[in-house]
Amino acid sequence: MTPLSSIGSVVGPTLTSPRAAAAATAPVNPQDQATITGEKRLFPRFGRVLKELAWMTAMATGVALTGLSGAALMHAQEPALLQADRDLTPHQHQLASQELQAFGQPTVRWLEQRGVTIQITDSDAEVGRMLEEYGILHGLDRLEVARRAVEVGAALDRAVSSPEQLERLQTMERLQSEAIELQRQWAEENGLPAVMPMGFGMGGGMIGMLGSQPTRALTPRPARQDEVMKELMSVSQASAQSFKQAAGDWGEQVGFLFSVQSALEQSGASSQADQADFRALLQAANGERLARAQAEGFALVESQVALLPEGPAREAASAHLADLQAHPDKIPLNGLKHGLVAPPVRYLSLGERTVVLSATDSSGFRDIQAKGLHFPAKDAIQVDADQLGHIRVLSHEVGHAIEDQLRESAPDFYRDFQPRLRAAFAKAHQNPTEAASGYGLTDPAEYLAEGVRLQFESPELLSQRDPALAGLTRELLERAATRPVKSPMLDALMLLGGVGLIGAACWLRRTPRPPT
Repeated sequence: MTPLSSIGSVVGPTLTSPRAAAAATAPVNPQDQATITGEKRLFPRFGRVLKELAWMTAMATGVALTGLSGAALMHAQEPALLQADRDLTPHQHQLASQELQAFGQPTVRWLEQRGVTIQITDSDAEVGRMLEEYGILHGLDRLEVARRAVEVGAALDRAVSSPEQLERLQTMERLQSEAIELQRQWAEENGLPAVMPMGFGMGGGMIGMLGSQPTRALTPRPARQDEVMKELMSVSQASAQSFKQAAGDWGEQVGFLFSVQSALEQSGASSQADQADFRALLQAANGERLARAQAEGFALVESQVALLPEGPAREAASAHLADLQAHPDKIPLNGLKHGLVAPPVRYLSLGERTVVLSATDSSGFRDIQAKGLHFPAKDAIQVDADQLGHIRVLSHEVGHAIEDQLRESAPDFYRDFQPRLRAAFAKAHQNPTEAASGYGLTDPAEYLAEGVRLQFESPELLSQRDPALAGLTRELLERAATRPVKSPMLDALMLLGGVGLIGAACWLRRTPRPPT
């Protein structure tokens, strides 16, 4: 029998085989020892790095999926088109949401996923800041405007003093005197006051045909009186055309200066500095012509007051005359006769600063005056707050957005739709008095947007007045309602997936690390 000691040795409870004992006592190659030690250090460290990367990836992905899908589910039942409007009041949100609900949830969600946003604005300043952000608002150089005012003033001075215009003035004065005399004779025949029904001159009056009106029938006016008025109108138009040519790009404003006060109000200049700036432009563009027009306007009012009989009417007119004397800005002006021009600028206060805009070009002023806007390049809609609840301006602008989005996302549909839209628009132009909307006759885009507005506001009127537009509008809305949108179920699945990834990341983090 083989002795136990020749099989192996016992060290405590451990049995060591002869082969293992021999290996333990055999010398180890130093190179092999370095390889074994490096493997023991490398692989556990590499495993920990992979686990850390897996944990961070799972956690980041899970948080992102959970946040995005959770937010989508939270807003799935309300118009997310309004979420970009940070100062939207609860009342505005309610009114806008009610109007958007008429389009249906599929259309609203499709527009939302297309990136369309809606801004409800409370003031022109807010619209101005929006236009400025979109690069549409272009302020004018005040020095350049002042230089142009001087140039226009000099050109109008030459036009007013030209021989042709002086001859026209003489003709106008002769015709006006004849018209006044014809009016006086006719009033005398009928027992009426001999006051021309032209009030306090051009641009605002309050006197007209005062006094008691006779109960008997009036005699016909002289035929010559109509002829005189036609001749007077013809000469006035010739003067206006001459002034417009002289004023160039300011020509459309010639003759529309009815009083300094009305021009100031129309300019939008509210601060003292802006009002002083506008007054300087008025003076530079009109000079002595403005002073002459004010003197003539006051004298005309004074002469009319003198013709009134004693009584309450004359007392009221005399009080008005005293007010004009104390406030010359209110004096009515005959802007056409004197070649007066109102500077075509508008002052827009943006709070901390004022922007001077052109009233005649695309500087943004006309956009500010609109009740609603659609910006295709920005996929944005703007609507004045005071239009919510009673005028469907928002529906009109959403109609623009739907057409624009279908043009991009459904080109085949739009290629077939657009020719039919233009044909219906051309047909509506043939009978404008029967059009469903006068504003819709501006162009095909406004025509269709008005169709969308009327479809929700007065569908019976739309179908009766313009059946073709009614059909195109329904087709457009039906197409928008059937566009593919991301389902809320997908958001729910993404939410569950995100939660699952976060759970997996937590499990990886809590798993015990292998011994080193």
